[in-house]
This record gives sequence, C-alpha cells and structure tokens, in this order.
Amino acid sequence: MLPDLDRSLQSLIARAKTAAWLEACARLAAPTLFVLGGWVLFARFALDVSRADAALALALFALVPAVAWGLARRRFLSPAAAVAWLDRESGGSGALLTQHALGDARWDASAARALASIERLPRIRALRGFGPSLLALAFVGAAFTLERSVLPPPPATQVVESRLDAAAEDLGALQEVVELEPERAEELEARLERLDAESDSAPLDASLEAIDRTQEELARRADEALAAAERAREGLNAADSAENAEAAVEALNGALRDLKLAGLAAKLPKSLLDRLEPGSLELPEGVELSTAELAELSDALRAALDARMERLAQSGLLSKTELQRFRELERFSEHVCDSTCKRGGT
Repeated sequence: MLPDLDRSLQSLIARAKTAAWLEACARLAAPTLFVLGGWVLFARFALDVSRADAALALALFALVPAVAWGLARRRFLSPAAAVAWLDRESGGSGALLTQHALGDARWDASAARALASIERLPRIRALRGFGPSLLALAFVGAAFTLERSVLPPPPATQVVESRLDAAAEDLGALQEVVELEPERAEELEARLERLDAESDSAPLDASLEAIDRTQEELARRADEALAAAERAREGLNAADSAENAEAAVEALNGALRDLKLAGLAAKLPKSLLDRLEPGSLELPEGVELSTAELAELSDALRAALDARMERLAQSGLLSKTELQRFRELERFSEHVCDSTCKRGGT
C-alpha cells in the first residue's frame, strides 16, 4: 500500500469519526440543556433550592460526550468506505480501490496519480449543528439569573396574618407566666389555628373581631396576673415589716395563696419550693424561720414576680406604666421594729 494512501485513509477516518461524534453531541446537547434548565427553574422556584445546589444538576451534562460517542460508533467510516470515497473524489478510475485491495506495485503509479488529483480532504462541518445548543445554554443561564418575584399578599390577608401572629405571641408569653387551665389553653390555641386557616375565605371584619376578642381575653388575664402579683408584693412587704416571725409567716403564706389563685405559682424557684410544705404552697406549720431565712424567701418570691411581670411587659400585655407602678411598690411599710421584734430592724 502506498504510504500516501495509508495516511490519507487514516486522516479521512479520523475526520469522519470526529464529525460523527460532534453531530451526536449536537443532537443531545440542546435537549439535555433544556431539561437541565427546566429542572433548575423547578428546583429554585417550586422547591426553594439554592442556586448552588441547583447547579449540581449540571454535572449530568458531562454524560453527553460519552453517550454521543457510543451513538456515533455505529456511523464510523470503515477503511473500505474511506477508499471508496477517495476513489470517487479522484475521478472513479478504480486505481485506489485496486491498490488498496491488491497492494500490487504495478498499480502504484496509477494510484499515486489518482491520489494527487484529490485537492483536499473534507472539512468537519458538524459545529454548525450546535446552534440550538446556544439557545438552550441561554435558557439555562436565565434559569439561574431570574429572581423569584414574591407578590405581597392582599392587604386584608396581610392584616389578619399580622394580627394573628401578634395574638399567638401574646398567648405564648402569657402561658410562660400564667398557668392557664388546660381546656382554656387548648381552646385559645384551636381558635387561633382556625382563624389562620379561614383567613383567606372569612370576612375581614369577622376575622378581626374574633382576634380582638382573643387579645382582649389575653389582656384581661394579664391584668388579673398583675393584680395578683401586686397583692402578693404587698404581702411580701407586710412580711418584711411584720413585728414577729408568726406574722411574717402568715403574710408570706397569704402572698403564696394569691399567686396560686392567679396561676402564678408554677415554676417557682427551687430554692423557694424546698422551703415549702411538700405538695402545697405554704410554709410548714410549726417551723420557725430565722430573720435571714424569711428575708431569703421574700427576696426569692419578689425576684420571681419581677421576672414574670417583665415578661408580660415585653410581650405588650402590660404597659410600661403598669410595669413601673409594680416596681415602685414599697418594699417596706412604715413600721419600724424595736428591740422586741424577732426579725430585727428595717
């Protein structure tokens, strides 16, 4: 076989392989990119996936060249077909076919003339098939650059949702401070959930009126808690200024009873509960406490009340004026102990 013919065959076969592979890539690239771009849009806007996570899907595009190679293999040019193409391009004398088939030196001159008559091998033109892929690539880019437009809810729905959120926060704050009856707490929570579920369909006036009633009830329970805390604070003041230990104990027990009736006795400090009668909110009968011990109990109760009223004020269930009034309650009465007082002077 002539060396020139061999090189021409190898070059032609290589070009044909490349062209077949690029054509297969072009056929697969555009649909694959459109599918991946559609997934990016769906993931970002329907599934709320971040751009970085959605971009991971683009790694699947790396399979396109491999799949295209497998598809193009069925169309690769065989040596016989390549010689036939060269022979046709040289004028169809059959010299190249005969030389390739027989390898007879007698045909060398004829084959060389035929091969020399071929000006050039065909160019690879498969790149023009990637035009649709550029459009698909632009679609993928748009899927990443588009920003989700979040339309504000209708004004009526927005108002109801805002009021519901405020009512839910008030209920949570109240439950942290006041021990509501289980049935009443469940009813309030169920009411807010029902109003939330019906916010889109229920009339605005009816929804706002129901929320107002709920918040008024929560505010009323907060006022009751404040009144009970003030009575308990006054009892603590009386205990601090009592003339004897018995009177101080009675005043402390009265303050504890006020807290229990108002639902404020839950989650009292352990240091205080350890001093009380197990299973009750009273000081043990017959137990004599020293001045320091009584003062410690009084301070623990006062700190617990301060923290709870502060929490109600933070939520808005109590005003700053009401909180300030509570804080300014006199800790001690006008009584001044003398040498007969068992708890000592003020």
